[in-house]
Amino acid sequence: MSENPYVSGTISTKSSAPGIIVATGNIGAELSYNNVGMFVSSDAGNSWRPIFEEEHNIWFLDKGGALIAVKQPSVPTRHLWVSFDEGRQWTQHSFSLVPLFVDGVLVEAGAENQIMM
Repeated sequence: MSENPYVSGTISTKSSAPGIIVATGNIGAELSYNNVGMFVSSDAGNSWRPIFEEEHNIWFLDKGGALIAVKQPSVPTRHLWVSFDEGRQWTQHSFSLVPLFVDGVLVEAGAENQIMM
């Protein structure tokens, strides 16, 4: 996992959210950089579920009780996605009337709450 909030990693996890892993990759006969999707595991990698067909930046809040996803910053957006069930269901939330470039989400290091900016 990249600790740089402006660059997504291919695998993300946090020690404060044990067992939850988010990964970027693809499913197929060969490894490829084409058709990359996002996948989540809530059982430490034993099984994986697809969550997005495009790459997103993911942040872990409340010891993994909340996951926040924002589409890669190369495209302006008005929305972010929130999951309160380890990535099984995602709810879209609008945060702006006009599309904005999202460079990152500020989450207090070591915080155990659901506060983000």
